[in-house]
Amino acid sequence: MEKRGDPRGPIALCVGIGQPFSDDSIAQFLTKQGANCAATAYLNTPGDDQVVLDAEHAPAAIWQITRRVLTLRRKYEHSRGLALFCAGPVSLALAAGWALNPRIYGPIWIPNFDAGTYRPALHFPIH
Repeated sequence: MEKRGDPRGPIALCVGIGQPFSDDSIAQFLTKQGANCAATAYLNTPGDDQVVLDAEHAPAAIWQITRRVLTLRRKYEHSRGLALFCAGPVSLALAAGWALNPRIYGPIWIPNFDAGTYRPALHFPIH
């Protein structure tokens, strides 16, 4: 599922393993960064699906995320930047990070979810 917004804003990519995302929290985070989202895209397993991201499943996850990021970049060619919202284990975050390149997508934000709010954690390129 995708939601559209400002065509020149960043893309919000929500990657998870059965965890819900708060659209309001995502919008608030981007607003605090001075950005209006071009699109919000979700790549998530169903909440009742017991997926383990292990050595057997990780390559497929990396491929799915990479394919989705490339598709979003082509679809929203005027967007500037990407915000990665990740709900899952560290291996999922690493798989998602593998697909990102700030030289291609512009600035990349990777927030941390803390007490119901996304807070800045990483921003690329690092200043």
